Amino acid sequence: MYYQLGGKPATNQHVIYLPTAITREQLDNVNEEWLLEHGMAIDAEALLAARDEAVIESDAQTQSSQSDVVKTKTHIVKSNSDTGKRETWPEIAAQYNLSARELLDFNPSYNDDPMRLAVGDSLVVSAPPQMQPQGVNITEPAATPKDYQCAANCSYEYQRPSFATVHDARITGSTLYPLYSKYLVEETLPVARIQTLPQRTFTIGVFFDGTGQNAKNDEYKETHGDKSRTNIARLFDAYPLTPGKTDKIYVSGVGTVDMEQFDPSVIDEGKDESGLAQALGVELTNLLGRQATWLDSNPEIKALLNDDERAKLIKSSALYKWQSLIKQLNDILTSLVQSDNYSDITHIQFDVFGFSRGAALARHFVNAALKGIPDYDKPRNGDDGLGITPNLLGTESSDAFNPNQGYEVDSSKAVSVRFVGLFDTVGSFYLPGNQDNGQFKLALEPDCAQTIVQLTAHHEYRHNFPLTSLAKGNAPLPTNFYQEVFPGAHSDVGGGYPWQAQYNKTDLPPRYGIPTPSTYNLEEVDSKQQNLQALALNAQSGYEASSNVEHKLQQEQQQWSQESLRDYQQYGLVTLEQGTLHYYRKQPISSALCGLAQERMKQQAEIAGVKWEYDLYHLPKDFEE
Repeated sequence: MYYQLGGKPATNQHVIYLPTAITREQLDNVNEEWLLEHGMAIDAEALLAARDEAVIESDAQTQSSQSDVVKTKTHIVKSNSDTGKRETWPEIAAQYNLSARELLDFNPSYNDDPMRLAVGDSLVVSAPPQMQPQGVNITEPAATPKDYQCAANCSYEYQRPSFATVHDARITGSTLYPLYSKYLVEETLPVARIQTLPQRTFTIGVFFDGTGQNAKNDEYKETHGDKSRTNIARLFDAYPLTPGKTDKIYVSGVGTVDMEQFDPSVIDEGKDESGLAQALGVELTNLLGRQATWLDSNPEIKALLNDDERAKLIKSSALYKWQSLIKQLNDILTSLVQSDNYSDITHIQFDVFGFSRGAALARHFVNAALKGIPDYDKPRNGDDGLGITPNLLGTESSDAFNPNQGYEVDSSKAVSVRFVGLFDTVGSFYLPGNQDNGQFKLALEPDCAQTIVQLTAHHEYRHNFPLTSLAKGNAPLPTNFYQEVFPGAHSDVGGGYPWQAQYNKTDLPPRYGIPTPSTYNLEEVDSKQQNLQALALNAQSGYEASSNVEHKLQQEQQQWSQESLRDYQQYGLVTLEQGTLHYYRKQPISSALCGLAQERMKQQAEIAGVKWEYDLYHLPKDFEE
């Protein structure tokens, strides 16, 4: 602010608060009438005079005895009449207007194992004495609010969102930190009471599923195949859908085919996935443009490129999936226009979630969305000029994103990202494990979103699943970035492994085998040296010798299968390696681990402001059991 200009008091200065950066259209429309309506005309002399205002003692009382503390409330855990099981943490928390995280904070004895909660347990459902605010409790403002006053005479209501994050708790739904102590601001600092421009925010949740994962197809595979829906799919189901306020977009994973008319036979025959798209992440022509010699040096891959595989590759690549996003965004915004809601909206806010390569696309989406959303009344031919491809300005009528055809940026709408939730980001487009992300921009700046959370897999070691960290080299993470390590491999964090019950399925399509490979790990039980020379000496020819060895292996396999089922209730496997027979049991694996990461992500998004639909929120089947 200017105090004087040319030795005279400065006049005609206005202050207005905007929660997001002013749009080009708003700036172009600024005039004296608009400033008088929405801004505060600043009297510089009165503002400075407020510094000398006498500090008024507040009407406060000191909480000095335990009797002044609000009595702690408790809840006795009961059975849920609908499920026949005990109440869950989220169900109990919702009864007291708490998040599951806050409820667990009130009951730290369950931190190590929240699942040991049992019917009859007593839970604290209000802040225990040690968590209740201590010291000064201001019951009334120190002074009646005025246009100008000193900071020591100002107060405002603030409710801490989480006791666990008290030292880093921003005001919910904003990037602002609370001034919860008078020592955080100079007493003589002048304060002006300004107003904010009225805002109407529309929030869209965008969910990018993991490589090879497709919610609709995977739902069928939960009983008729070898997969389950991921954390992304389950969180998408529970994301709020409120007309005029919130909507959501789901983008299936790279390497999967979206069917306009669901046909189970397509899945039974394995035609719903493209292994090449899952490996490469992009459509073939994009690969050849960057790695032309790679395909020639991999004839086994080249041999797979028949017409059917090429068609699947095109329809399951990352760029094709992006076009699905463009079409769904168009449906949402067009619906708002048709319902006469769109013109009143000033701010589009996104919550963004992703797993695996879907997390990579989610990160690119954040960078693209901040460039702007499309104005469907302003079609464009020619370069979009945004410097990032693909973005949100493409035409919805195309099968693939075209940077030279689409729309101009809608200058009337501010765009921001509230929450980004990532499960174990894997980029490496074009070639598996190469960490080459091509035109996709995965680096995130500190101011790109209010909160960014990534949950990573501690035990993932495969070359083709390299983590794309939030960190840049050895630099510390920004204060609004959180990266946490969870036990297990890639899909133990993001989900997608089949339920344990799939292990004993005998009615699956023959291509899966019994049991299907993705339901077990091999555990060696025994090994025996085998005299192959004796089998060969008894043979009349090399063919017969080979046949004798194969027959011996089949005999051992048949006998061991019976023993393994009898002794371990598990299928068995026998292999022959360099004259040694190895005996394995196929040990069923549980997909429960991903429930830990799902619950953590749900809690963090809730702290950021997401209002989950708890009636539609489900944890993985193995986790619940």
